Amino acid sequence: MPKNLCTTLFLLTLALFTRSAHAGCGEDNNAQCFYYKAGNLTSQSACQVTTCANVTSFLSNWEWENGNSISITIDPQAQRTLLNDKPAYSFPLETKNDLRCYGIINSDELICTNSSAF
Repeated sequence: MPKNLCTTLFLLTLALFTRSAHAGCGEDNNAQCFYYKAGNLTSQSACQVTTCANVTSFLSNWEWENGNSISITIDPQAQRTLLNDKPAYSFPLETKNDLRCYGIINSDELICTNSSAF
């Protein structure tokens, strides 16, 4: 079983057994994902974005058409965002595509999607 699927199932199971938990998932099979390195678009591909969240955690998995994948986790209590287990930050990029972007701290890498699964 893929790691991303295991993590998603774990979060869903956790949400089922947490008292007063509000949780949900969204999936977008028609998203576009973008990878920028040093400010240059180096990869663009169709991708599937699956996002699950509850009151204490957030997980988003992006599966590129070319086989690449990323995992984004946000822990609001620890005030921590991780992109493939590396410290990261997020921000909306208000363009014609209204992209949601994540960058790796101390890196020139930026990952964006136009997915509506947020």
